[in-house]
Amino acid sequence: MEIKNRHKGLQVSLSFKNGYGISAIRFPGSYGYKHNLWEVAVLRGDDIAYDTEITNDVIGFCSDDDLADIMHKVRNLEQA
Repeated sequence: MEIKNRHKGLQVSLSFKNGYGISAIRFPGSYGYKHNLWEVAVLRGDDIAYDTEITNDVIGFCSDDDLADIMHKVRNLEQA
């Protein structure tokens, strides 16, 4: 897991053995920032994966529980 301060906010990145990962951000301009929620992207390597069964875009307005659910789903995707 990697945690970075970004754009007056926070970015958390996590990679899984299947080649996928997530990037969760919470900073001014991200979807959900004003409500203290996360914007989450599914990653394939270092790039956003726009073609998974989970989503075809970033997922905004995610609670901590939503983030945990997305992480579980990404960890269980077939090998990238």
